[in-house]
Amino acid sequence: MHIVILIILGLVGLLFLLNRLMGDPMEAFRKVPLTSVADVKQGEPCKVVGVVSCAPGEEPLETPFGRRRALFYQVSVEVYSPSSDNSTGHEPRVSERRGRELIRLQDESSSVLVRIGQPMVVFGEASAQAQSAVSMEQVKRFLAACGKAPTDLAADFPADAPALPDRFRIIEQVIAEGDRVVVVGRALPVSPAQPAPQDPSASRAGAPAEQAGQDDPPEELMVSSTRGRLVFLSNDAETIADFARRAVARKD
Repeated sequence: MHIVILIILGLVGLLFLLNRLMGDPMEAFRKVPLTSVADVKQGEPCKVVGVVSCAPGEEPLETPFGRRRALFYQVSVEVYSPSSDNSTGHEPRVSERRGRELIRLQDESSSVLVRIGQPMVVFGEASAQAQSAVSMEQVKRFLAACGKAPTDLAADFPADAPALPDRFRIIEQVIAEGDRVVVVGRALPVSPAQPAPQDPSASRAGAPAEQAGQDDPPEELMVSSTRGRLVFLSNDAETIADFARRAVARKD
């Protein structure tokens, strides 16, 4: 009995230590200094707020059900379960996250490319697709694209029904062109092997690209992930306000 108690206490202590060592990633993102795009410095963590759009030459993606144009989206098919811990009683069963690899962020000072990869995302208000607007064929195509079968949603999934039954629901969350977002990452040089798309409108104060140095992020730098850390991306108004309020002032 004493051995079991010691093992449990040891595991609790280990989890506490790991939590202290790893820290709260959201808190780490909040503490990054808030700056304008024009003041982003090469190699430094940065937090910028601005409006997002596609990178030059790119087009938005289209969400599977709502056909919404998105730079990044997450779609979940959920099933109602009386035993669910979720306040709505629904549990996600199949989800898909997709986004453009490169997007562009513009603030009052300039613009910069953002390589988002697989970011940590906090979406704004979720958009629930109306059940009556979702056909069973749409659901089947979505499941097939995710490599899932209808029975992955529910063992008794009514595949022959004309429309999705009420106990299922679909949630689409989107970051769209024109959204105001906060982005946290690190400013890195654009890789020569993967040059940034050319767009004259991205030039800082009209300066030619060949005159740009490391202090001119629109031509030479992009915000990206580094050292295993994800880019943070959010179009949620409360999160943007919280991050701006709690940012540590930059010390030059």
